[in-house]
Amino acid sequence: MSSTAKPKSDTTAETSVREVDVVIIGAGISGVGMGCRLIREHPELTFRILDRRARVGGTWDLFRYPGVRSDSDMYTFGYDFRPWTDAKILVDGPSIRQYLQDTADDYDLSDKIDHGITVVSADWSSTDGRWTIAAVNADGEEVTYLARFYVGATGYYDHEHGYRPAFPNEEAFTGTIVHPQHWPDDLDYAGKRVAVIGSGATAVTLIPNMAEEAEHITMIQRSPTYILAMPSENLVMKLLAEKVPPMVAYRLVRTLAVGFGRLSFDILRTFPRASKKALVALTARQLGPTIDIKHFTPRYNPWDER
Repeated sequence: MSSTAKPKSDTTAETSVREVDVVIIGAGISGVGMGCRLIREHPELTFRILDRRARVGGTWDLFRYPGVRSDSDMYTFGYDFRPWTDAKILVDGPSIRQYLQDTADDYDLSDKIDHGITVVSADWSSTDGRWTIAAVNADGEEVTYLARFYVGATGYYDHEHGYRPAFPNEEAFTGTIVHPQHWPDDLDYAGKRVAVIGSGATAVTLIPNMAEEAEHITMIQRSPTYILAMPSENLVMKLLAEKVPPMVAYRLVRTLAVGFGRLSFDILRTFPRASKKALVALTARQLGPTIDIKHFTPRYNPWDER
């Protein structure tokens, strides 16, 4: 992108055209992180964060199904500049959204985020050296943003239409079909028989929570997923929490988590057959002799599929 003179300061919210240095699309973990980085490293730049939702959170505000949580540890998922000080490793969605909100509050991002904004198009002009971003606000009014830099922090979910395959003869099914992305607030599954299609992160977090109230629940899977039971809390963080400053503890635990992740990935990919055998054997031991291990034996090697 060619550089031009610094644009004028933010204009008032009443105008239909806003001119800034940077426009960031999305107020989820990436958008909030980018905003904080600009404040920390380039305070001279003006920017706006645009988001169609009514509050900060992105994915963690979108998904409301029972048990929604992260599928990676918070020490590597969180920001390196803001510590996650809880010993809990895998965290529920509301807690992650609050972490993002607290981070945004710490950096005074609220007056730099335009909520209820749906971006329609983004066009670059080499002649003018800037982006023209056309959008519509919550009242249906057209708004235009002009910027030298455009950052897409939108993630990979279609917030309006989640992936929904068509099942042959599904109209004959008399029960309720629910997509986790559009979970009804009033859905009552207590005492009912439930089938969950899929064996990924959503199913793994959804099923244990639904099982508490459902009469019976079945996971329908193309292939089992590798499941490894681990402690829910990080013992190192628990030991350090009251002995060293939060950032020191966080950086140490984060370094250990990154190192463990890289080491385990290298081992699994270097010795796939032995790794698969070991993981399945460990699962079988945890399940006990009454469970058929074939239902927990993936048809692929570790990390061959997500």
